[in-house]
Amino acid sequence: MTKPEIKRREEELQSKRVCRFCLEPDASLLSKIYEQQTKCSTAPLTLQIMACVAIEVYPGDGMPEFICGTCRGVMEHSYQFKQICKKADSLLKSFLTSGEWPAKLTVPKLMPQSPPATVSLVSSIR
Repeated sequence: MTKPEIKRREEELQSKRVCRFCLEPDASLLSKIYEQQTKCSTAPLTLQIMACVAIEVYPGDGMPEFICGTCRGVMEHSYQFKQICKKADSLLKSFLTSGEWPAKLTVPKLMPQSPPATVSLVSSIR
């Protein structure tokens, strides 16, 4: 593959209007990853992504800069759940020294969603 061909593909990839995480192509469902959302969030979306799926996301990284509403919701919920798990772990460990049993933590309810999208990993392996 030639350098111009690689460069063209890099530019095409960066300009794609698809969700970076599920490849949703419907532009009406997408928002920019780096835009501040009006809804109060527990942490910036880029931090949630790194904490939950270990993918580094930053402006100018050459990848699509969009996320769909479903993936954004899943990321937010996953991040909140991870924080609750870490808190529970800490509280259980502190029980050993304090002898005080921790109160039950509240796990956020799952958001209502459309049926889960099917992902075919077989086709991407070939």
